[in-house]
Amino acid sequence: MYATPSRERASYCGVLERVVAWLRTIDKLTQPADIQAMSACARSMFEIVVDLTLLALDPAENSHEKLETWERSAHLHNAERTKRFLEGQPAPRVFAPALKFIAERRAEIVADRMRLWGSSRHQPRWTGRAFDQDVVEADRLLGVRQFQYLHTGTFAHLCWNTHGSALAGLRAFDQTGVAALVGVALGMTAEFAQRAAMLVLRLYNVPAADTDAHFDRLTANRAVLRTSVLGEFGVT
Repeated sequence: MYATPSRERASYCGVLERVVAWLRTIDKLTQPADIQAMSACARSMFEIVVDLTLLALDPAENSHEKLETWERSAHLHNAERTKRFLEGQPAPRVFAPALKFIAERRAEIVADRMRLWGSSRHQPRWTGRAFDQDVVEADRLLGVRQFQYLHTGTFAHLCWNTHGSALAGLRAFDQTGVAALVGVALGMTAEFAQRAAMLVLRLYNVPAADTDAHFDRLTANRAVLRTSVLGEFGVT
């Protein structure tokens, strides 16, 4: 449909490819012991869908330009951290690209930061807000508190099981509990993958009427599967 994708469409396609890659990864995870990888998948998908919601529903405030500019800003932020680390010592050749990036792009990127976020500093996220604030904003745009519910009740567990060396996400659970966490992560991943596809199609200006029936069938199929799996555990 788009022989020469615009930069925006290329970005949205890249995000969707990340979603597909996560689905291919999670298809290989078949044991409760895979909970850490499954949690990482669900966490990443959650963040992707929040970002796509902001891009699709309020592109004036949450623009693709901010998203792409933030990427360059992140590269500069990391390069400058490298430069500070190397101060007072010879720079190995492996760091030459980072130092060249600073010399060639810093002025441009700092000017873009000031223009888009009103600060010369690198922002923690492309929106200029913290992730929990973006969750609230995404819900405001949707008119429901879906993301806040998940962020409050589940997100911390996904983070605990994704990074760090402590056992905050697992210590209190026996084998059955871990299996339940796997189910939560899988359910979130399936839902967010579908939402991501819907939002990318919206960003591509594909009419909802052309896709609603398909996504309705997917939602119904997931509900049937969820009921069947819960039934195996005696949950009704």
